[in-house]
Amino acid sequence: MLRKYARVDPRATGLRDRGVTLDTQEFKYLSYLAKVKAKIESVWKYPPTALQRGLRGNLYIRFTIGKDGRVTETVLLRSSGYRMLDEAALKAIRDADPFLPLPESWGEDRLTITGNFIYMLDVYYLR
Repeated sequence: MLRKYARVDPRATGLRDRGVTLDTQEFKYLSYLAKVKAKIESVWKYPPTALQRGLRGNLYIRFTIGKDGRVTETVLLRSSGYRMLDEAALKAIRDADPFLPLPESWGEDRLTITGNFIYMLDVYYLR
């Protein structure tokens, strides 16, 4: 059931205007984004109050990682409808910062990423 919600493609919803998604299959980014995702997931928490109230949500955040691995911009593209869920996802990105520097071989100054944060009671998932 979770995959049904996680498979929403930001390109189809107009949310992806640049960059990549955390679940991209583009070979160039696979290894780096797997590490970014793992680091965010290691600090991301389902807010206990939201869990107690049975709040569920699905939100999109776009964030940019500079060449040095530091987050330079974070934008909530679509809210879950619950401020505490949105704030917990944004906090996870802040707490995971910094990430590894961008690989020199990419020749890029920054990487913009769209993440789909999904909260479903006892389960929460990042794409």
